Amino acid sequence: SPRRAAMWAEAEPEPEVWRGSGGGWGGGEGGEFDDCPPEHRREVAETIHELDCRDPGDLGGFGDLRAWLAQFQRVGGFSREASLKLCEVMTRCLVAPRDAHAQPSRQELQQAFVRMRGLQQTVHALLLRLSEPSVVAACARLLCAAVEGAPFSAEL
Repeated sequence: SPRRAAMWAEAEPEPEVWRGSGGGWGGGEGGEFDDCPPEHRREVAETIHELDCRDPGDLGGFGDLRAWLAQFQRVGGFSREASLKLCEVMTRCLVAPRDAHAQPSRQELQQAFVRMRGLQQTVHALLLRLSEPSVVAACARLLCAAVEGAPFSAEL
């Protein structure tokens, strides 16, 4: 959100790497953001920072899944690293063991993922990054997580 981004910008000064010039992240060659267009580097970095700062014990729910899918659609095409992180967090949300009476249940999350067009977005990201084995593997894990143990989700 813009408010959260403003708070983050106040808390931490802009790193040198964002001010660099040249082909890669921070002006050098290579790096984890070398595939990201310069005009989208800040947005991608903020997305990754937000995911990295997330509490590992927080599995996520419907709202989180919806937000991650929106981010996946927005920045997944800009950055390999963003695609990997978003696939990882969504996979963890979908496969995490939950209590029998926990809400939402695993099957409810899987069905919501399908209804939110998560399968289509994942296949699109997979095809977009077909030459990058790590992203293809992360997308395949996410697709498996979406239908594992939920035959109704697979039918949707």
